[in-house]
Amino acid sequence: MNPSPGEAPVGPSSAPSGRRRDAYGSVAGDGEGRADLVREWREEANRVVSSRVAPVLLTYVAGLLLADVVEARLHPDRTNLLWLSWLLEVAVVAGALALRSRASRHRRSAWLAALTCACVAIVVTAYNGAVGASLERLVVAQVSLLLAFAMVFAAGGRGPQVLLATGVMGSGIGAVPFLEAADGVFFPLAGLSVGAATAVAVASVVHLNMRNAFLGRQLLLEEIEVSHALLRSGASLNRHVAGTQLFAEIDTIAVETLAADWASILQLEGGRLVVRHALGIGIDAACRIGGAAVDRLVGGPMLAESMADDQGEDGVAPRWLAAPIRLDQELRGVIVVGWHEPPAQASRRERELAAGLADATSLAVRNAALIAEARSAAEVKSEFVATVSHELRTPLNVMLGYLEMLDDGALGALNPGQIETVGRVGRSARELAGLVDATLDLTRLDAGREVVNPVRLHLPHLLDTVLDETRERFRPDVRAHVQCAQEAWTVVVDPAKLRLVLRNLLSNAVRFTEAGEVRIEAAAEAGDLVIRVGDTGCGIPVADVPYVFDRFRQARGARLAGGVGLGLHIVHRLVELMGGSIDVSSREGEGSTFTCRLPGAIASVEVLPARVEELAGPGQPAVDR
Repeated sequence: MNPSPGEAPVGPSSAPSGRRRDAYGSVAGDGEGRADLVREWREEANRVVSSRVAPVLLTYVAGLLLADVVEARLHPDRTNLLWLSWLLEVAVVAGALALRSRASRHRRSAWLAALTCACVAIVVTAYNGAVGASLERLVVAQVSLLLAFAMVFAAGGRGPQVLLATGVMGSGIGAVPFLEAADGVFFPLAGLSVGAATAVAVASVVHLNMRNAFLGRQLLLEEIEVSHALLRSGASLNRHVAGTQLFAEIDTIAVETLAADWASILQLEGGRLVVRHALGIGIDAACRIGGAAVDRLVGGPMLAESMADDQGEDGVAPRWLAAPIRLDQELRGVIVVGWHEPPAQASRRERELAAGLADATSLAVRNAALIAEARSAAEVKSEFVATVSHELRTPLNVMLGYLEMLDDGALGALNPGQIETVGRVGRSARELAGLVDATLDLTRLDAGREVVNPVRLHLPHLLDTVLDETRERFRPDVRAHVQCAQEAWTVVVDPAKLRLVLRNLLSNAVRFTEAGEVRIEAAAEAGDLVIRVGDTGCGIPVADVPYVFDRFRQARGARLAGGVGLGLHIVHRLVELMGGSIDVSSREGEGSTFTCRLPGAIASVEVLPARVEELAGPGQPAVDR
């Protein structure tokens, strides 16, 4: 969905000032976000405790049965009372297990386990009091129960442990008159008290460590999830720099990342709020909600969200979350994401994702503005360079014309010194004209004004033409070798662009070859035209090979041979424009070879049209076949 932009006034009157109480000044450390994690911890703790209730209670009853069997062997007269107490313990445990299915809320399972163990402990204490057992033996049994419970059910917290300790202490103190104490009751009761306090302390410490570990793990997982989502969002936004396309991408990412139903992007322009893009929501609704969001974000809060007293079109306000788009600490817009449900407090994850997405959006908007400025500056520069180059070209043509007239003797005979001077001036003028032409070519490429116009032509004639244009640049000890396979005689290419490519490559080869050979080889390979231009010159240093096609980059020592580093860059751009590729292989001190491949450029050789003969011209091309 891509509606046209809409506008809404922005100001204090667009929403009651009291609503600003829900704007957040922080994301990572707010209490609501931590409350979400605490609720998750409580659910996890209840799940852990609930999973342990049945096996632990059954194990406890089995242990009591084993102890009762041993007790019955040692004291046969207590057998009936033993079985009675054990049946009571089984009944308590069975009742607890029956109630376990209802213990679904936080800590109910832990409280149920503590209450069950306390009841069993009371039964055990009553049995020991009825038979007049040793107080020390009871204390050992009860302290063992307290410590075991503290370790197994520590996730339930301190409260259930306190309940169990209270039951154990109360039953133990109540049974003191009926128990035997060899060295008095002080030390056994003191031991029981210390055991109960220790059990409560152990449960508290273990519970705290488990809680902190869970919260830390969840925070880390959330941070990883948020970072991954924002990384994907940032990578996606970097691929879109145009206005409407950028805003549409932001809305799409916001809906997908936050599992939202709709999203909108609004910008502040001249005191008014303009809808740049809306996805899944109408313009009027986006303006209304965006105005309320901006009003709540004025003053620096990082987030704003809907409240229960917001009014929607149908009387029911949707839930939404808004994050500011700030440039240089100034509020420039807002991104709003929403859900088709009543207002509710956003989760910590939602707030972090919204804030992170707003930061990424701010950066993307800034980058888009910078890119637009850079493009505008580049266009101005290109126009200026093109104008200056064109103005330079006109007087250069006049100079070259007069130099040719002087060289031909049209203005009178010249002595040897004058002829040498005119030759030097002519070479310098032609070099300057070549630089101007290269600048104009590059300007056209940067402006995107170059268009490929392929025609069928006779390649040997084109090679001869290029060779003739560069022949005067050859040194006396450099010879040219041109070879064109018969399969590559007829090609379909843009003649002007291929001619410029070959001329730049050949000029480059001649410039760096003091003596030896310069080669041009053309062949057909699987329907592709492959042209290789090689030389036996100084070669290119290995470290400079990856950069030979970069603009204004020259290999070490290349400046001594002239040029500014545009020729090979223009070659690379033109070859790519024609759908081809070019690479270089070189060995320092042995020479370089540039290989240009133009896919599908080989034409059928069944019948050559008349225009091919015209392009070939009279006579035979000076090309080895």
